[in-house]
Amino acid sequence: MFGLLSQSLRAAPRAPTPAHSPASPSTVATPAWVVAPHVPASPFHFSPIPEARKKRKTVRIRLTSAAGTGFAYTTTKKVALGVKMRFRKYDPVIRQHCWFVEEKISRKRVLQRKR
Repeated sequence: MFGLLSQSLRAAPRAPTPAHSPASPSTVATPAWVVAPHVPASPFHFSPIPEARKKRKTVRIRLTSAAGTGFAYTTTKKVALGVKMRFRKYDPVIRQHCWFVEEKISRKRVLQRKR
């Protein structure tokens, strides 16, 4: 298999140039690493077939104050965690520490923020 591949990539033999005449571009031997036009130059060339994407390992979440002030933090968490997160953090509206409970960030809210 490798023999056939290396033969197809090898440059075609050319006639030797006379020692007294300068080599013209048409008679210069092509290096072996130059690939023929029908063979892709890179293994990472564009393919019309879409490839599979990795699943996300983390998701963005919103930590909303349990005191009902409407203040919230945003953070990320691992998808593998099945439990809702709950943190005791500072709420500047009431100027105290209170519980913050996880909420999903809705897609609509993210799109509105980008505009």
